[in-house]
Amino acid sequence: MKIRRILALFLALAALLSLSACAKQSDIDRLTEEVAALESEKARLSGENEKLKSDNSALRDEVGKLRDEDDAEADVVVYAYGKVLTPADIALRIDGSGNTVLIKGYDVSYENNRFISLRDTACALNGTSRQFNVELKANGKLDIRSGQNYVPVGGENAPGNGKVRRENLTSGYILLNGGSLKNAVIPGENLNDAYLKVSDISMLLDLDIELEENGEYSLSTSSGFDVEMDELENSNFFESLNGTLLGNADTGEVIYSCKADNRTAIASTTKIMTYLLVMEAVEAGRISLSDIIPVTEKVHELSMGEDARIYMEYGQEIAAGDHLTAMMCVSCNESALALAEHVSGSEEAFVEAMNRKAAELGLSTAVFYNPHGLPDFSDDDVSAKRSNLMSADDMFTLCREVLKRYPQILDLTSQKYVWLRTMPTGENTWYTNSNPLFFYNMDGITGLKTGTSNRAGSCLISTIYANNKGQQQNIVCIVFGGEDRSEMLEKSALLLKYARQYYGS
Repeated sequence: MKIRRILALFLALAALLSLSACAKQSDIDRLTEEVAALESEKARLSGENEKLKSDNSALRDEVGKLRDEDDAEADVVVYAYGKVLTPADIALRIDGSGNTVLIKGYDVSYENNRFISLRDTACALNGTSRQFNVELKANGKLDIRSGQNYVPVGGENAPGNGKVRRENLTSGYILLNGGSLKNAVIPGENLNDAYLKVSDISMLLDLDIELEENGEYSLSTSSGFDVEMDELENSNFFESLNGTLLGNADTGEVIYSCKADNRTAIASTTKIMTYLLVMEAVEAGRISLSDIIPVTEKVHELSMGEDARIYMEYGQEIAAGDHLTAMMCVSCNESALALAEHVSGSEEAFVEAMNRKAAELGLSTAVFYNPHGLPDFSDDDVSAKRSNLMSADDMFTLCREVLKRYPQILDLTSQKYVWLRTMPTGENTWYTNSNPLFFYNMDGITGLKTGTSNRAGSCLISTIYANNKGQQQNIVCIVFGGEDRSEMLEKSALLLKYARQYYGS
């Protein structure tokens, strides 16, 4: 009996052990499957991570490329997205002829914001003293050649197809006598033509195009482009800006102004004040432009941010002179900060000096929070977003002070390209001047400073020489708050053209 019981217990124990083994094997199999699944998921995530890294790298490369293209002389950049182009062909009458010539055109987004065909205009002027040719280059760009006979490609001065288009505006798409331009253009449907704003074609090619009361356009080949300031004033042409002033820096004469006493955000035009304080420190012997400045952690961090212009490695040694050139010509925020720290020991101390200098010069509207013009956030519980501020009137006073005391600033800012010897970022250490007027067919541009932020809009302080009664004098044009670069450029160019017209030079 005992033997049976023992045998039964043994068999039960064996069964339990068997079940346990099966359970363990089942657990092992399950865990093995889970491990395999995790390994598969890990491999998938690793692949996605590598793809994200690749995409991020490609995106950074593309951002860098677009930034380079925006600065480079001959590259095309997207100007705005998805503009609605409404057909608006015009009738052009040349030299009072009894017949008009059809010029294809578009109103961009709004009525009367008119762009017209380059080829149609060239064909209409063929054989006149204002003729020009348009040649399609191998790189896909259109080169305008002044004074040459126009060679038709077919379809000129014929009606358009009447279809509304949605198209990007671009810059850098056209050349003038081989040099790249920054004017905003609409590429033609087959990329063999381009549409430019009427005022841009007039200024670029010195054409006297006028809109008549009957809606037709007239063109006189015996006269060139003139700025009719009374007409611009009556149409509130400059009213949308935050402030405008055109003045003679040598004499102090204000040639034109609109809302010039309005205090507004000034973005990177701030760096004109930074330049003044740096040069005062050089003049006083406190620093030298040959000083080697190690990149601080704060400067390095700024060079890693979204507003970076030139990457700077912590501890990298850069000459003060290169920083000054980079700040004024490339609008390098990192260089402005590095110079501020070098002059005053800290950014905070330098900003105090900026505000003291503003008070000394009587710049009643000026407020500075930093040496570069980027947005500044207070360290309060509810952080305030602040901007450096000034009026166009006060900016004119500041520019006059700088040009009078340190006229060598124009030796820097008149350079289309600059070489930064101690600021290598690879094989190419040439940088393009951020002033787009160098690529706008404006002869004699000598400076001075660009500035752009969401609050400030597109700003430009431009300088040019004008001959006033036999004396070469500095003209300063201040445009604050352009809606975009196109408006900033057009209005700056018109004002500078008017200054020379005003002095008969």
